[in-house]
Amino acid sequence: PVRAPRTFRMGFSAIPPRPDQAVTLQSLSLWPSGHADAAIMHISVPYVALLSGLTAPQEVRGNELGLANYYRAKGTTSLQSSGSVPQLFVSAQVETAWGRFQGGGYVGIAQDLADFPFIDCLGLSSYPYLGGYADPESVPLDYYARLRAESARPVLVVEGGWTATSIGAIASSPAEQARYLAHQGRLLDSARAVALFHLTFTDLDLSALNVPPGSGLPLFAHLGVVDSALGPKPALAAWDEVLARPFAP
Repeated sequence: PVRAPRTFRMGFSAIPPRPDQAVTLQSLSLWPSGHADAAIMHISVPYVALLSGLTAPQEVRGNELGLANYYRAKGTTSLQSSGSVPQLFVSAQVETAWGRFQGGGYVGIAQDLADFPFIDCLGLSSYPYLGGYADPESVPLDYYARLRAESARPVLVVEGGWTATSIGAIASSPAEQARYLAHQGRLLDSARAVALFHLTFTDLDLSALNVPPGSGLPLFAHLGVVDSALGPKPALAAWDEVLARPFAP
């Protein structure tokens, strides 16, 4: 069937289900060439390495370069080779902008724009199930587009998703997560977004992570499109259905 084009690239980060090198490599072997056309690297400033005397190029060659080269070998997007100029962005929490955590209406991102006037585009962090939305289809179609209009900049989702399990007062399921990914495609279309990134391709194996009592991590443990044993969830088919649309920026 003829599919409507998408303006956004799609991908994940390398976060594994548990701290195990073999599992990390197994996970990485699954998605960069089959379920994504981009990848994201969330990296903190390596203060310890830099303060110890390493130069920035030395630190990158010893750590991040290997992963970047792996992604390139799998065919994900290289900004330099495509002629694109890297864009500077910060991320805003969509639920906060819509007043979902404060119990009110849309409050916007004026403060974010005042604090970071130099950004080229706007990153979006969005977990609607934490913002009180009971089902995916209740998320407004202009959920991202309204922030794009306010910022007057391109937008990209840099983290987010919908849990596949019920936890506390949140009721969800694998089928509901899959419905969210289908609906999220419509949110991205409405905003003419440039990218969609989920931090986790896999669910997290909480039993192997030594999670302390009271941690909020369980709220984010079931966002993967495969489970912690790398088995496919309904979300994977929904993700791939959006990915199958031709990319036309």
